[in-house]
Amino acid sequence: MPALKDRRAALLDAARTLFFDKGYEATRMEDIARAAGFSKRTVYLEFPSKGVLLATLCEEAASLLRDRLVPILGKRVDVHDAMRMIADAYLAFYREQRGHYRLLFRFANEDVLADVPPEQKARLREVEATCVGVLAHTIERAKAQGDVRDDVDAWRYAVAVWGAQNGVLQIHDHGLRTDLAGVPVEDLYWLTFDAFLRAAFVARPT
Repeated sequence: MPALKDRRAALLDAARTLFFDKGYEATRMEDIARAAGFSKRTVYLEFPSKGVLLATLCEEAASLLRDRLVPILGKRVDVHDAMRMIADAYLAFYREQRGHYRLLFRFANEDVLADVPPEQKARLREVEATCVGVLAHTIERAKAQGDVRDDVDAWRYAVAVWGAQNGVLQIHDHGLRTDLAGVPVEDLYWLTFDAFLRAAFVARPT
């Protein structure tokens, strides 16, 4: 009989693979049990619902993104460069971790996560907030230097930037691999980034 830790890991491995390959909706708990070599009852002993299982993998995905972003705060670079590094790290996460990206931004929603325990939701939200907070912190640093307008709320602006860039990636991920008006997705992504920066930053005399 596998140890409980090994059993949990095996179920998560099976669920991850199936969610990545088939999507969340098309994957049944029976499929996960069969792929991991356990009974359906065993899956429910570890994860009381498919939503809880998804939330657990979303925590993993958000942590992978966080680990790409947080180290940027420790780099001694100009705020413009820091913001570009943050945006580049998020784009790299989308390219290199497409399955984890989909867990977070396509499969997880309030209905799917409705029966997830509040403390688990709170952990997930905390990691997500840390990711957005990296950009918000950088915007605050730019404000302190006088580079960003005083009326810019760093947190709300960071959320707006993430939302806009994620919207571009969602268009691409849903199958419109070419883009609006023949513009590659990377160009749309950086156009969005540059538009937000121009709106927030104070123009300096040349």
